[in-house]
Amino acid sequence: MSKNGNEKELNFGDIEVKTFEDALLLIFSNTTPIGIAIEPISDDEDDPDDRSEYEKERDIIFGLMSDKEIEAYDTLDNFINSPKIDYPEDFDSIDARIDQAEWNTEEYRAELVHVLAEFEATVAYYITIKTHMPERSTDIAEELDGIQRCLDKIRVCARKHQVLEKIEMANLRMDLASCEMNDAFVERETLQDQLHELYELYADDED
Repeated sequence: MSKNGNEKELNFGDIEVKTFEDALLLIFSNTTPIGIAIEPISDDEDDPDDRSEYEKERDIIFGLMSDKEIEAYDTLDNFINSPKIDYPEDFDSIDARIDQAEWNTEEYRAELVHVLAEFEATVAYYITIKTHMPERSTDIAEELDGIQRCLDKIRVCARKHQVLEKIEMANLRMDLASCEMNDAFVERETLQDQLHELYELYADDED
């Protein structure tokens, strides 16, 4: 607004500036250089798939595995990648009991590592043949069978491991129940003694 209260009308080419909105339109229309087109970046350019051929083929194999096979693989993988922490002896802790269980030895862990390593080696050999020697179709089929045999072994080992952990959980519940039973027995004996004393006190009052 001018000092005398009258509005000025300014012309900039084809745009007539009367209001603040017209000024903004003029400013922002001049911020984009002529001849430059702005295009959105495609998803492919945002997230390029830079995985190796081996990783892609391995993902395909895992995509073909059943939910139970994936769960079994994860069970063994999580266990062997969580080293023993050497918990202090804790009667009420299931983690401490599993950590200190007789079966949780280095030999047992090495056995599970070998099972997973055999699976990974079989997968790697299959991918190598499929990628570099596709003419060996017979070997490819045999290696697929080998992968399935490894998965069957993984499922058995995972089931065995789950049973071992459930046995520790059952032992924990039994021990806790035994302690609770002993505490209840001692409490009952104490209450019975108190009741007997009250009966005797009542008998003395009657005399």
